Formats: sequence, C-alpha cells, structure tokens
Amino acid sequence: MIQIWGFSLLALLSVFFFGIPGAHAVSSALVHGKNMHSEVWLGMTKQETIDRIGVPSRIKSEGSCFHYDSLDVAVYFDSSMRAERIYLGRESRSGITRFAPGSVTMDDIFETFGPPSSTWRLTYTPSPLVQNRATVESESSIKKGTVPRDLPLEYRGQRVLYELAHAEGLLKYKYVLDDDGVAFWFDPSKTLYAAVLYPSATRDLPAVSSSGAQGSRTAVVYFDFDKFKVKPAYLPVIREYAGEMRQQPGGVLHIEGHTDSVGSARYNRRLSERRASSVARLARDQGVSKDRIKKVGFGESRPAATNANPQGRAQNRRVEMRIEPSP
Repeated sequence: MIQIWGFSLLALLSVFFFGIPGAHAVSSALVHGKNMHSEVWLGMTKQETIDRIGVPSRIKSEGSCFHYDSLDVAVYFDSSMRAERIYLGRESRSGITRFAPGSVTMDDIFETFGPPSSTWRLTYTPSPLVQNRATVESESSIKKGTVPRDLPLEYRGQRVLYELAHAEGLLKYKYVLDDDGVAFWFDPSKTLYAAVLYPSATRDLPAVSSSGAQGSRTAVVYFDFDKFKVKPAYLPVIREYAGEMRQQPGGVLHIEGHTDSVGSARYNRRLSERRASSVARLARDQGVSKDRIKKVGFGESRPAATNANPQGRAQNRRVEMRIEPSP
C-alpha cells in the first residue's frame, strides 16, 4: 500500500501534508522497500534515481521509464532525462500520506485538499500511451458540451474530479490537483489505490533540489506568506535528513532561514530565524541533537529569486537544509 514512514498514502495528506486546502506543490515522495527507505523527487536524473532506490526491474518506453516491480513505483523521464512523473501504484509502500493501508477514502482527500470545484463524467478506455506516461489516458468518447474542448488527455485541472466509466458502469475516479502537482486514483468504492506526482502548475515550490559538490543536496522547505509553521508536505524531507545525520555521527546539519522582501528588514530577520527554528525543532524531534544543528536567519538578504512577482517571492520564503559531513 502507498505509505509514508509507517503510515499510508494519505499520511502526508491530512495533518501531515497540508493543513489547509490550497496550492502546495508536492514534488517528492519516500520510497520504502526491504531494508530501504529513500526519497525520490521530480527533476532527479537517472543516475540519482539509481543511487536512491537502485537499479530498476525493467526499463521501458525506450529508456524513458524506470519501473520497480517490488516497490510498485515507476519514474518517467523527460527528454533531458530528468524525472517528470513519479507513479505510486497499488502495492507501493511509498508515500505522501498517513492513513492505514486501504482506509484512505475520497472524503479523506477532499478534507485535506478541499472538495472538487467541478466533476466530469467521461466514457473511458485506456490509451496505448499509458505505458509511456502513467497519467496519460484517453476517453473513447465525450458527450458534447460536458468537458472543455481543450481538455488534455491527462485530464488536467485544479480540484477536478473525473468519473471514468465504461459500458458496464463506473470504472474508477481520478482527482486532479494541478496546482499541487498530484493526482489520486480511486476504485469504484472510492478507496485510494494510486497516486502520481508531476510538475505543479504553480511551478514555484520544488521540494528538493540537487546542488553542491560530491553530489551533496540542499533540501528546501517553503513557507506561506508571513508564516513559520512547517507544512506537513516537508516532514518526509526533514525526516530523511535526520536519518542521514544518524548515519554520519560527526556531521552537522545547517539550517538557514530566508524571507521575501515584504516588511521591514528587522521583522524579516526575526521571521527567518523563526522559520529556521521550526525546522530545527522538527529535526531534534527526529533524534538530531541540538549541538549538531547550526541555524541562522538571513531575512531578505539572500533571495533565491526576484521579489518583483508572487512566484519569485514564494521561492524566497524558505529554509535551506544541508549536511556538512564529518571531516
């Protein structure tokens, strides 16, 4: 079942994922297997994928898909060979959520992300392209006037629920949240059975980016305007870094807080410190001792993007985490 840290796929969804319905870009998941748990994220390279979760069971679609049979996870790569889709299947123990296996319902998802803004009933047949893109499926026919004429085959939209039916009745549901970069599949009983991560329509909240020497990574935790509470979506990243710290007894976890330029420099410095402290507190809850954490707030002095528009300011409201290995 799709899980996260011993919880199921709705784990990160409810309290853990997003406290308030809205646009919260989801771009990473934790993959669990025998004696292994590791993170995968959108934008990772093929080599990074292998480094994180191993050599795939099968390589499909002319090399553009890594499929892991035992994990029930598929990673789809774009023309630059970077992950553009992460599919978590029915038997996956990977996750972005927390409810017990088999208990995640459509209502649970609605409670977390908000109810549908619209519902479309489509006549459904799988597309031949489904082997190439986990989310690409086509309808055999659409009743005129029932859906937008420009509806892509991926069934896009924000908080749109698709009822996919065939001649014998309802086959399954798909709940699409483009602003969040996640879609959920439900069986006819409205029980969650799969999920797919893809680039958020907002494209301003990547969960993790790769940078630095020797393959080091900087994890980025983003915050809402004028807030310092960590969104549940980022808890898996903090947990993974805490796990890496446990494997590096001499390592130091650097936590750096930042803000956008709205407000006074003095206020923003304090806000950035609070953001860093929030992340540090969660790291300590995961067993990282206080003396191994170095945290600092830079306020608005080190922007990652322009402050001239909402998208840039969203990228600047952040905390960056990195591990300094032991000498």
